Amino acid sequence: MRLHSNYTVHVFIVYLFSIILSSCSGSKQSGRNSWIPLFNGTSTQYWRSVNSDDFPKSGWRIDNNILVLDSGRKGGDIITSEKFGAFELELEYNISKYANTGVKYYVDLIQRPNAKKMTGIGFEYQIIDDHDYPLEKTHKDTKVQTGALYELYGPAANKILHPPGSWNSIKIIAKKNKVEHWLNGKMVVQFQRGSDDLKQRIQKSKFAEFPGFGMSPEGYILIQDYGNMTQFRNIRIKKYD
Repeated sequence: MRLHSNYTVHVFIVYLFSIILSSCSGSKQSGRNSWIPLFNGTSTQYWRSVNSDDFPKSGWRIDNNILVLDSGRKGGDIITSEKFGAFELELEYNISKYANTGVKYYVDLIQRPNAKKMTGIGFEYQIIDDHDYPLEKTHKDTKVQTGALYELYGPAANKILHPPGSWNSIKIIAKKNKVEHWLNGKMVVQFQRGSDDLKQRIQKSKFAEFPGFGMSPEGYILIQDYGNMTQFRNIRIKKYD
């Protein structure tokens, strides 16, 4: 009887220890290499204003599980409360006709001379109405079209883009200085951070005034308020070592 009791205690201890190990492993998994919802349809807790620790009180709202940016530039850009290094970001967006916005990453917050507010500076995944945006450059220069690394690399010519009023899905993968832009299941841009080619392109662009542009080891994710009504949903991110 005593032997049976000791055996039972031993089995219980082993079982309990296995549960603890599984729990620890699960906690570690949730922090790395697993999806983290940045917007799940009900809360903006992972986001804040560029110029405040709080989420904008106007301009942005949740409607039917969708994050809505109203027109009129009432809310300003929003950024994640956390910085990210190596990551994979996914989201879906739906722009209005003539709209222009973007998702920036490796963002640093800077204050320009004589400016009262902070500005988020970093790489930008361009999102725009390619066909009807009222700026001729948009129709001719692929580097300012949807999917582009804004002003630096244009997207692949065979990209799949749904028109305003429809949902599009994007993905940004940044690992070991290799960066990819995906649009509706197809990779449309690929570049290497720190490469000579990228450095030359930056020096010829408006970003040349920012030393080390896009090269911070980690930075914020930013969604741009460019004054046009846009909807976002299913925003999630995966962190890599």
